[in-house]
Amino acid sequence: MIASLRRPLQLCALVLVTGLAGACGGSSDDNDADVDVDALIESLKSVKPGEIMIQGQRTEKFSGPYRLRKGGYLLRFQREGVGGSLTVSLESVRGSMRKPSQLLLDDSDEKAGQRSVNVSGTFYVHVQSSADGYVLRFTPKRPGR
Repeated sequence: MIASLRRPLQLCALVLVTGLAGACGGSSDDNDADVDVDALIESLKSVKPGEIMIQGQRTEKFSGPYRLRKGGYLLRFQREGVGGSLTVSLESVRGSMRKPSQLLLDDSDEKAGQRSVNVSGTFYVHVQSSADGYVLRFTPKRPGR
């Protein structure tokens, strides 16, 4: 039943995102908006089952909560633009560095990279960025990796 609902829900989300992107405007060049929407749609299509993808442009962003399962995840990140840094942490309570929490990236100036995340439970993802934008992907590790 859930599997049969997944595709219609994905299509509904794409239509909603496309409509919102078109209605929000903010660019004097219509081609820029088309490219951003196309890139977003392609990103959404590439998300695998169990994977968490977070895209952002704000200097500080909280996402979640997400339930991370045992077995761990591979965090892949990419910054956009020239310069900037990225800090990413998992927090059990939004905005709190009390335990249990885990700092995944600490003011990293790497353009792209990956980290192993070996934690399970429910967490918020807290991102602080001075970059133009970023993409984070938490991909479940396969057994034996």
